[in-house]
Amino acid sequence: MQELRPLGPEEFEAVLSIGIAAVRGTYKGKLRITERTPPERYAVQVEGTSGAGFVRAVGLLELVDRGPQTEVRWSGDVQVGGALTIGSRMIPGIARMLAGQFFQCLDEQLRNA
Repeated sequence: MQELRPLGPEEFEAVLSIGIAAVRGTYKGKLRITERTPPERYAVQVEGTSGAGFVRAVGLLELVDRGPQTEVRWSGDVQVGGALTIGSRMIPGIARMLAGQFFQCLDEQLRNA
């Protein structure tokens, strides 16, 4: 993620660069929190475009109390259009990789807080 700027309490403008094969490019778009049930559940909607097409996604993040630890569950659905459909078979793997990077960064931030 190159940039994430708040547009309001539930909406953000984002710029993301991906350097992987058929989905390579810089994507600009918006992320909106569509459901917020602190601290257990958050749902988001993402829409973005690049020179190669568009991406629309919805995601759900759930936090489950496990005593001294917290279990993190996430799921989502992605749609792509334009030339990005050429790399559509790669989308699930790329989504897992990006989510892994996000959660690793979040873990580092929480440990250093």
